[in-house]
Amino acid sequence: EGKIAASVITSPNLTVTDFHDAIAATKSEFFILYNGDNPCFINFEKLFHEYLNTKVPSILFRIVMNETSSMAHTVVITNREFLLDAARSAMVENRISPNIFEMLINRLINKGVNESEFEAIYWPIRSVVDYYEYNMYVINTPSIFNMIYSDPLMRNAFECEKTTQIGRHANVSGTYVSEGCFLNGTVVNSIVFPGVVVAENAYVKNSVLLPYVAVGRVARIVRSVIDDY
Repeated sequence: EGKIAASVITSPNLTVTDFHDAIAATKSEFFILYNGDNPCFINFEKLFHEYLNTKVPSILFRIVMNETSSMAHTVVITNREFLLDAARSAMVENRISPNIFEMLINRLINKGVNESEFEAIYWPIRSVVDYYEYNMYVINTPSIFNMIYSDPLMRNAFECEKTTQIGRHANVSGTYVSEGCFLNGTVVNSIVFPGVVVAENAYVKNSVLLPYVAVGRVARIVRSVIDDY
């Protein structure tokens, strides 16, 4: 059924030529171009099999939100030659864009692609409050929580070789605790990222502690998002 090439491109100086050369250097037959503006869980395997069944060179999937399809998240699945052709034409026209994926997706659409829709779990995060509420939603919704944390392929990007330690004075409940933490206070209904320290007699409730945060003795944190470092 071919191979899927998955890449994360972060360089702000990426050119169409760079993209073309990267695709040309691979042996993959099919490619997925994904352009989204917020966290979203997408079943790419399901979309890929739908694409294979259509037997077309390229297909555009739009996310369905509130019963209406949207370009907030778009997924284009295409074969190698169709994608290279779009990149070559952009090179000939000296096209530049701060978002290569978005530009190439638009060019593929203009070339003429089949369209379809997909449903996914989508969070339009626009503020710190949204960030907090959606994190709480994840840990309080077993179906979503299990989907994320039971998958061995889903790992956080923070390397931490230490094991988590729960101290003798700790009281932890309803909380997701990452690796490398030392908890010796009270932590309730919260999300604790790697390397966090919660000292004795500290109190954390309904909060998100990002990587390597240290909560001192007697500190009290409620309904908060504490950034790393």
